[in-house]
Amino acid sequence: GPFLIYCNSGQDHDGLWKDALGQATKEAAAWPYDWVAGVDYPHKSERSTVTGQLVVNDPLAPPETKIGNMLVGLSAPDYVPNGGPGQGPGGMVGWQEDAKHYEFWVRADDQGHFSIPNVRAGTYTLHAIADGVLGDLSQEGVTVESGKPLDLGTVAWQPVRYGKQLWDIGIPNRKASEFLHGDHYWKWGLYNQYPTDFPDDVNFTIGKSDYHKDWNYAQCPRPDRPDGTTWTVNFDLPSDEQGKAILRLAVCGVGARHLDVKVNDQPVGSVDDLHYNATINRDGIGGVWSEHDVVFDAEVLKAGTNTLKLTIPSGNPMSGVEYDYVRLEVNESGNGPLPTTSGGKAKGGGSAPESNRDN
Repeated sequence: GPFLIYCNSGQDHDGLWKDALGQATKEAAAWPYDWVAGVDYPHKSERSTVTGQLVVNDPLAPPETKIGNMLVGLSAPDYVPNGGPGQGPGGMVGWQEDAKHYEFWVRADDQGHFSIPNVRAGTYTLHAIADGVLGDLSQEGVTVESGKPLDLGTVAWQPVRYGKQLWDIGIPNRKASEFLHGDHYWKWGLYNQYPTDFPDDVNFTIGKSDYHKDWNYAQCPRPDRPDGTTWTVNFDLPSDEQGKAILRLAVCGVGARHLDVKVNDQPVGSVDDLHYNATINRDGIGGVWSEHDVVFDAEVLKAGTNTLKLTIPSGNPMSGVEYDYVRLEVNESGNGPLPTTSGGKAKGGGSAPESNRDN
């Protein structure tokens, strides 16, 4: 705390709403409150402002890539929980799951400048996420001293890429909002509508299909698919490929146990460490975010038409997967950098708080 419950009165709903927003603005300006005493609550003079500029450098990004809506935050370092493994890499608890420590978040401007006010003293990890960028920035060891401003200067953010990009589907924004039904995802039972919307399942052709209408917000199991529900991606290549191919699956909603991947009808890997996050059955568009990479020999790819098939096991309509973004890359040398595991590597974080309020 402290907590405020604001009860107002007015002539109509709009008036009540505007009055409540005005009161919220006043309270935000007054926080942290001077009158709180006797608890672990640093006053304004004991807090600090952390500033800097994040510059994204992604030389392999297609020229049409647009980056925006950048959120920058400070969180406690990842840690091993006492009551069981977390959902982060190595079973760690990251900023998406952490409920033990304080986090402070702001939205950066169009040039990546940020100013995070009222930060408590401590050692933090700096994070950044942005629409148009797959993954996040994570910089450990940011030490904030009581009452002393901290300028981090220019922070370079080079998103991870393993090789040239062959194609992608969607927008890396840590939610499935750009896909079919993503603009009204809160409507109960949309997962039941999938067999009607896609009687032959999703069959997406790169360069021809429109992910706004041809890619469902969720891959949902259906009762008439006892062997699993399969989505197919068709794509053409000008020539054979060599080295290693990396299928990068950014997932923001999980109800499925695992996900199988085939390329040109050859099994190339599975994702087996999906962690249920209740997003689909709670009519959400994004929960705990993770990336799962499937690495396979690029020789499976060929000049001409290719197919990629994503299959989830049978189950109830809510035990599916929501994709944030799908990208296929090729590392032609076959050497590093490559993901350390083939399939199921969870990386990064998800939807960040939009305020820097103690929580």
